Amino acid sequence: MDALIEIAPKSLIAVEVKSGSTVASDFFDGLDFWRARLGDLSVQPWLIYGGDTPQPRERAQVLPWNVLTPLLNAVTES
Repeated sequence: MDALIEIAPKSLIAVEVKSGSTVASDFFDGLDFWRARLGDLSVQPWLIYGGDTPQPRERAQVLPWNVLTPLLNAVTES
């Protein structure tokens, strides 16, 4: 996990950044590892990758590196 942002007490945004242009299943491993260890904290997982298409996935919200507005909105609206 590359960033952990506290947006409220016991509520976090976790960000993983990968340079690959296609999303591979192992891109989510770091997010899954830490989410399992953060216990009772609420964690919103985000994956930033080198591609060009936003993708809602079950394991995380996936964003291309050049479209970070949804992530920034999640941080500022909380």
